[in-house]
Amino acid sequence: LKNSLVSPPIGNLPTDAYGRVVPTARMILPPSSRMEIQHVLLRCILDKEKSIRAAASSCIASTSLTSIEYYSTKMTPLPLKEWTDLCPFLTCCLSYGISCLSSPTAEVEALLDGALLTLRKCLEDNACEFVQDASHFPNVVPLLIQMLSVPNLPESFKREGLKCLNELVDPLPNELILHMNDYLKVLSDFAGDESVGVRKLVCQGIVQLLDIRAEYLRPHIAPVSSFMLTATSDTNPTVSMEACEFWLTFASQTPDVISPDMSDTVQNLLPQLIPLLLKNMVYPLEKQQELTYQNEVDESDAVDRVQDMAPVFHKSKVKRPESSITAFGGTTEKHPNEDDSDEDDDDEDEDDEEANEWSLRKCSAASLDTLAAMYGPESILPPLLPALQEGLSHADPWVREASVLALGAIAEGCVEAISPHMGQLHPFLMSQLSAADSLPQLKSIAA
Repeated sequence: LKNSLVSPPIGNLPTDAYGRVVPTARMILPPSSRMEIQHVLLRCILDKEKSIRAAASSCIASTSLTSIEYYSTKMTPLPLKEWTDLCPFLTCCLSYGISCLSSPTAEVEALLDGALLTLRKCLEDNACEFVQDASHFPNVVPLLIQMLSVPNLPESFKREGLKCLNELVDPLPNELILHMNDYLKVLSDFAGDESVGVRKLVCQGIVQLLDIRAEYLRPHIAPVSSFMLTATSDTNPTVSMEACEFWLTFASQTPDVISPDMSDTVQNLLPQLIPLLLKNMVYPLEKQQELTYQNEVDESDAVDRVQDMAPVFHKSKVKRPESSITAFGGTTEKHPNEDDSDEDDDDEDEDDEEANEWSLRKCSAASLDTLAAMYGPESILPPLLPALQEGLSHADPWVREASVLALGAIAEGCVEAISPHMGQLHPFLMSQLSAADSLPQLKSIAA
């Protein structure tokens, strides 16, 4: 195993094999063997080859924090409590690497990368246990903050450092509480970072903090909300979806969590936020093209299959019998060309997974729903109705489809206030059901 420090493609094989075997091995390692393995793993996370560092860091996390059954007794191959030099070693690497960031060598970058990879994977596996049992853990948070404050920090270090800090939000150790203002400053400094991955992690950190301990955002709610509003319109959908989670999480909190000033701050943003959520509910261009093609295929089949008319968010996972009741009270017969092959079942499973995949569209609709329930029609309808009027009369059928979806999203929170407008909306919805050129997706929601 000591020879694993040679160059790939052979160099990382022993470490990879060890990472797969030891976490599930039904054996108790003698202390001498355990210490030798630990020593080699720590050397490997400093290796010049990225693949070796990655394999060794995964191995450390899985063997020190993962329990296995050994004769009905849970055991950990390399228990963290007995690996007293792991965390001190990692913090030493971080400290030395940070001191050399002004002019880092390849060796320094490898050292810092290996330490961050190992720390992040340990926290991902079991942040609570790592916080409680790792020797010298109190040094971790200030070192991460210090590293993330270094000017012109490489993107990979930004991402790994932010991931580590974000993983600590849920257990929220005292060390992070003591440095909460520094953590929030790091998030603020990276809010406009050019890296999509960094901006996404900033949004994730804010949403996690809002969900776990919203009181720490209370003094900063105005700038935080403004940033999340901007991020919700980010051109990258992964960033905008993470930012959109903020509104869903905010409106899902209980009144004792959201203070009046926090509620007022977000309420003042609703005139900008509501039309933005509606815009984000329109299928992206690639999805429109995919659905258009699928609609054409379905039409060419000349069969009204029940899944064509299934509600967008509630596509059934139940495999239907040859004759089943449709959503409209009729029956649908199995197509003569359809069989019970495993391949067809696999295709259906893939379709179900895709239909249930969380997306910006679904997150925006859910956010609109919860905001409507929280603020009521007095705050939601004034910014929503003009956007709906424009959307329902839009030439693009996908914009019309999203507007009808928005009507359904606010139905529970604004049902009484929207009723006077149904005289105008009902003929439109009926026309969408009967029009030959209406999208099946629009017909599904309008029904």
